[in-house]
Amino acid sequence: MKIQQGHNKLLDLLKQAYNGQVMLPDFQRNFVWMRNDIEELIKSLLEDMFIGTFLILYTHPSSVPFKPIFVQGAKGVNPNIKANPTVLILDGQQRLTAMFYAVYSPKIPLRYTETPYEFFINLDKLVEDDIENSVFSWSVKWREYVSYINDDGNLDYQKLLNDKILPVSIFKNKEKYYELKYTIMKKMFSDKQIEKIDSYINNLLDYNIMTLSLDISYNEKPEEIATLFERINKTGIKLSTYDLLTARFYKFIKLREEWEMVFEKKPNIKRLAVRVDNTNVPFSFIQALALSKGKSIKSRDLVKIDHMLLNKENWERVVDIVENKVLSNLYQVSNFGITDVRKWLPYNPLITLLTAFYLKHNYIDTEKINIWYWSAVFTERYSGSTESMMMKDFREVSEWFEDKSKIPEVVEQFFMQLSKDTFNLRNIKRRGSSKYKGIFNLIFKNVAVDFYQPESLTFNNLEDHHIFPKNFLQKKNVNVDYDVVLNRTLIFDETNRKISNKSPAEYLKEMINLQMSKGMNEKEAEQRVKNILKAHFIDNKMYEILKSTSKDLPSEKIKDNFEKFIQRREELIKDEIKKLIQYDIYLPYVNSKPEKLGRHELRKEFWKSLLKKSNKKFDLFSTRNTTVDSWLSKPLIPGVELVYKILYKSGAVELYIDCGKNSERINKKLFDFLYENREQIEKELNIKLEWQRMDDKRASRIAKKFYEGGLGNKESWDNLQENMVNFMVKFYKVISNYIPEMKKIKNVYQKASK
Repeated sequence: MKIQQGHNKLLDLLKQAYNGQVMLPDFQRNFVWMRNDIEELIKSLLEDMFIGTFLILYTHPSSVPFKPIFVQGAKGVNPNIKANPTVLILDGQQRLTAMFYAVYSPKIPLRYTETPYEFFINLDKLVEDDIENSVFSWSVKWREYVSYINDDGNLDYQKLLNDKILPVSIFKNKEKYYELKYTIMKKMFSDKQIEKIDSYINNLLDYNIMTLSLDISYNEKPEEIATLFERINKTGIKLSTYDLLTARFYKFIKLREEWEMVFEKKPNIKRLAVRVDNTNVPFSFIQALALSKGKSIKSRDLVKIDHMLLNKENWERVVDIVENKVLSNLYQVSNFGITDVRKWLPYNPLITLLTAFYLKHNYIDTEKINIWYWSAVFTERYSGSTESMMMKDFREVSEWFEDKSKIPEVVEQFFMQLSKDTFNLRNIKRRGSSKYKGIFNLIFKNVAVDFYQPESLTFNNLEDHHIFPKNFLQKKNVNVDYDVVLNRTLIFDETNRKISNKSPAEYLKEMINLQMSKGMNEKEAEQRVKNILKAHFIDNKMYEILKSTSKDLPSEKIKDNFEKFIQRREELIKDEIKKLIQYDIYLPYVNSKPEKLGRHELRKEFWKSLLKKSNKKFDLFSTRNTTVDSWLSKPLIPGVELVYKILYKSGAVELYIDCGKNSERINKKLFDFLYENREQIEKELNIKLEWQRMDDKRASRIAKKFYEGGLGNKESWDNLQENMVNFMVKFYKVISNYIPEMKKIKNVYQKASK
């Protein structure tokens, strides 16, 4: 990208902004400076200090690459303004708008204010070289400001200058300033003082902005300009790909206006977005369109899409699908157990993918969609490297629709976890995780009701609370992990307060008594309570455990009951999940995949070839032999390993952190230390990594996935292995710099735990 260096007079740029010649691209954000920021900028100009460069794009009014917008306030001070852009300010908006505000005085409030402000220079302070106190501002409603307004409603220059105050707004007309200087100021200050004042004021009047400019040829390369802007944006507000697309496509579709209309007229979408400024939702529509056409949804690629993909017709189609197919189906509690999409939707990408499936396929295989959906939820599929995973899953699930033998990786992995009994719900505590939400989705699907008020079906008021009450367990000194999701279910806050200090036996008795108060005998009431609990994945065996857990029971016995209850509840939930994904029906297809046939031999062959390449580059793995496992690891320090990993359709390089039994705290501290250095690590590697803290598990990992092939495609091995080894060499060099500090962290926390 060729960039020319040059200069532009600041006041000339402001005048051109007033006339509609200097404008902003629509992806620029609102003016966010406060009045003290503007005061500091004016001081810098008076002292002729460098205030940074402006990045500008020369353009032609008939071929502007982005929708142009006026500098904030320009339309208010110039009612006759017409858009005639010859320059777009790509970087420098805040500084330009700040000075436009100070010089042209638009009657609009600044940030965190309710009234407009005017800016002034204390001439006495300039004479004293007291620049720090030379600039100030008044609200237009303050008494001081109003006292200087004449009968015509304008500032009284004579009166201001008599008090040695110069309004910054005078600089919109330099000739007026010179006139006042020679007619009024000359009488008030000595020649030496005037000279001192001039030395500062002329700095501002003649201030040259250093500019970096793109010539008019870049009007045909909006995606390059947008990418450049995103990199140098200094506002502190991350610019989204959606903002860039909104600006780029204004000639074909006015996305802002279209989204506002959708938000107001589509109740299901409004319920999803909550606020009209939540542009993640319309952005997901564009992602779905791209996926359905086989396009990449990575930001660097998505910003390059053309109007054949993003246009009014496609927009209306995707909106209709989201409103009337995806969300209308998703909002049915009996389907996915989502009562409040903001709180209980496991992942937003699920909506994007569902939309893409409807866009691409005339017929949706709902059976397979359900299996993919729950597999993604319970494998926490989209917790890292989301865009890559979404593209991979969309492609594989679409192929699965056509060929039942082509099991997607996400489904295969989940079925393998279930078949090998490695799927674990015992450590899940983080409310934001998809597994946590998924379990509560299942409870909602069961139409669970409150323990004490079962007649009320106000789902949105149900909250997750402890089954073995936390206060009860603490009072009895029962040492268990009471916050695990398997000890939580849905009841009203009011009910939770009533049972929080009671033993399970006590509140079960109260539940029975409440039913008896409605006319049931004891046997009928107890059966009613059992039926209520079944929807919460509490069967008769577990009911008896709760019933036997009284406050008089010894702590060890309560702990034993708790563990038995948790174990049984996990079994029930797993059984329900297996029914949802038709585990017994589809497991034979998973087991019959070619990878399962002779997979040990394939892995040994793969590792033999990879180790040969690896040992030529460095000797970290030189002592390792081939294995039938899907991973090949080498410790850096005890509990921290570098790992090669191979799956049927992909490979990976990982840093795996697991210091053994009872090491969860150490593992997370080590991960957090590396995460604090994430920016530097990724900068040195020149690549983004997947950072998986895995709060519901003991271990943590940092990974780089490779989708160039996998175990099942031998033709891809050579390229895949080269990429994995080359990255491993770089990864090892970078991570080695952090080993000494990791050793210290590990020693500190190991000593603390003893």
